Amino acid sequence: MDSIKVQFGSSTTVDTLPSVMKILRSLGLKTTTNLVVAVALGKPVISDRWAFSSAKAQELLDPRDFIPDDRSLETKLGISLSEAIERGRSQHIPFDGYKVWFTPVVKKDLGKALGDLKGIAIHGGATIEARYPGCKDQSVGIIISSCDDPQLAKLIADGWRCFTKDIIAMTVLRSTLDLNSPEFVIGGENAAGGDHGQPRGKKRKG
Repeated sequence: MDSIKVQFGSSTTVDTLPSVMKILRSLGLKTTTNLVVAVALGKPVISDRWAFSSAKAQELLDPRDFIPDDRSLETKLGISLSEAIERGRSQHIPFDGYKVWFTPVVKKDLGKALGDLKGIAIHGGATIEARYPGCKDQSVGIIISSCDDPQLAKLIADGWRCFTKDIIAMTVLRSTLDLNSPEFVIGGENAAGGDHGQPRGKKRKG
């Protein structure tokens, strides 16, 4: 069997179990991080039971027999995993045309996870900017901040829309960029524009 590459989500501890991973790697398994990127690319998502069952069977079992079905969790998160994967497969880009900045405080808090979050945003169609944004970018600017960010008050006063980091992953999973949602908006009346509840973006080229 050709080598299979697997991305483990944060909800499973399979990749921290040496005894299981040793068997799976001996069977040709390769592992990477960031489940959301897999969804954004339209890759199939399966239960971690596949890993345990494959290790027990000493062979890589058919992943199609381990597709998860957790309706209560999907309802809670406001997503449909199967639909999100299908949108990824059709190359929908929810962040198309948007620029994303991370404030210094958020960069520090995220640490090594910053690279993963940038990767999700990029796969979702966003452009990651390093320099402090200019006013001309406000209509397409998304600043990732936090409630205890010392820059937050000035950013909002200057007319910027500031959001929690969760907007990145959830936008990709829902394929909907909602710039007005209190779920993500930080501070007062800084949300403007956006298409509430409607999938925004376009298909990838190629």
